[in-house]
Amino acid sequence: MHLGDSFTNLSRMVPACAELTGYEHMDASMIGDNSLSAAIRSGCLPLMARLDGGKIPSKGSVELRDFVPPAFRMHGSVEHLVEIKGVRGTMIRRRGSQRTWFTRSRSGEEVDASGHVDITADPGHEQSIGTKGFYRNFSVVFALGRNEMDTGGSVDDLVKNIRTMIEKHPAEQLRYVVTEIPAWQHEKIGTPKRAELDAWNGRLKWQFGDTFIEPFRWLIDHREKSFALAELRMTDDDRATGDNGVIPVSLTMDDRGHLSEAGAKACAAGMFEEFKRLHLV
Repeated sequence: MHLGDSFTNLSRMVPACAELTGYEHMDASMIGDNSLSAAIRSGCLPLMARLDGGKIPSKGSVELRDFVPPAFRMHGSVEHLVEIKGVRGTMIRRRGSQRTWFTRSRSGEEVDASGHVDITADPGHEQSIGTKGFYRNFSVVFALGRNEMDTGGSVDDLVKNIRTMIEKHPAEQLRYVVTEIPAWQHEKIGTPKRAELDAWNGRLKWQFGDTFIEPFRWLIDHREKSFALAELRMTDDDRATGDNGVIPVSLTMDDRGHLSEAGAKACAAGMFEEFKRLHLV
């Protein structure tokens, strides 16, 4: 089960890992996700909010306000399956908006929902990707942290939320890995932002020890093999970006540095090597 953000979600890394390992791999990543929202979506942390007007209408939508924990934020145009006061529906923040809405799945009676009410994320876990892997005791790849860095979060909260998910996973002896946070294209070695990134990754490595893996570093350090796996020819720009500790441009799909399908195959090979080192495959 891969919990992650757009680096996972926009690429083909999960099916590439499945092909290499021969195991079932579940993509539970979400664009814009951070460790707090991942912990809520996986059922490991509670979520509450106030409903505008204190009621769930008989049909349609109602705005959600004053979330608890207050740090919870939804990425624009992403939907969560949720249940509030026994009513199932979707929670969404529309692209470009700062407002979050609950839309019930079916019409029914109006329901009183005054004060802060509990929001159960992904209630039907066999059809909801956020909790399905947890309920089925899948091993977990925690590929989180990029959005915490980019939105002013803290590495302390990142570590705490990952620890919470590890501790509340139903498996008696959870098999998991925590991946390094990848660099954007402008975060070359020697820049202030890269120093911050390296400090965050250093903290994750210190906290999680051998379970901390570096598939992006493997991709960069083994560029010849990475490009052979990606079936691409390495350019001078690729060599230069790799020398600067950044994913070679030919393996990315945009100017930020999200992995292309070819890059995902190369990165999955790095992840596979780390799985083998930890005897997970």
